[in-house]
Amino acid sequence: MKDIDVFPNKIKNGIKEIIKTEDNMRRSRPGSAVFSIILFSLLLMLSWARTARADSIDQAVAATIEKTKNYSTADLQALTPAEKAKFEKGEPVIRLIKVEGEGGGDRENFAKTVVLLDADPEVVYEVLVDLANYPKYFSSVKKTVVFERGKENGLDYQIYLQQVHLPVIPDVYAYIKLFSQKVDGNGDGKTDKYLVWWVEDDRKLLQDEKGKDLKPNLKYNYGSWNVQPYEGKSLIFYHEITSPNFWVPKMAWTKANTWVGIPQVLEDLQKSARLKKQK
Repeated sequence: MKDIDVFPNKIKNGIKEIIKTEDNMRRSRPGSAVFSIILFSLLLMLSWARTARADSIDQAVAATIEKTKNYSTADLQALTPAEKAKFEKGEPVIRLIKVEGEGGGDRENFAKTVVLLDADPEVVYEVLVDLANYPKYFSSVKKTVVFERGKENGLDYQIYLQQVHLPVIPDVYAYIKLFSQKVDGNGDGKTDKYLVWWVEDDRKLLQDEKGKDLKPNLKYNYGSWNVQPYEGKSLIFYHEITSPNFWVPKMAWTKANTWVGIPQVLEDLQKSARLKKQK
């Protein structure tokens, strides 16, 4: 029994339950004992494997988001001729990056988008950090509740709950910690790029008007915006990874996000930035 002490408590307790079950079942029905132990062991291993894969994906995504902070106009050279044509028309260029856990675990699609919006970068940034008005800015956002603001390591942050309404599937709830920063890379007092990025956050549950808990239902939810002035417009590098913890075909989720979700968010952002500038 001492050998199991090397495992985390969750696994350790599971192993103890297996041993206990084995003793009890062997005394009554030996055949069913073997089946029960095998089934219980498989469920336990699957539970442990999901946790391990999620952790390693979290690390991979965090590293990817960190890289987005350094994107510049030089990265446009990586566009193919077809992608460059779309970019010059103001259409989003979306690439999917496979992110997987260590040892070949879960594979999730990380959407990497570059787009040129006909909008002022400063105003785009103001829209992105104005969380309380997201339902006005973005057509898919049904509700936003901001309940903490502050600074962390010199960066502004806000913590909020967001409810997103999507066709067919249930509404998506997410508790998010959003960071924002203006960068003066040349030291001339001018902003060279506006950075906004978010991560999942573990918050106390809020309730809706009927007293129902607004439970988060996303497995992964990370993303970032890198907004820069470019030819009188906004050059935007946008990254995101979202994955639900309710069942939906992965391909359907990805297609809906890349064909409808992301383009709609960018269209709403451009419209909202224009309207905000006019006020």
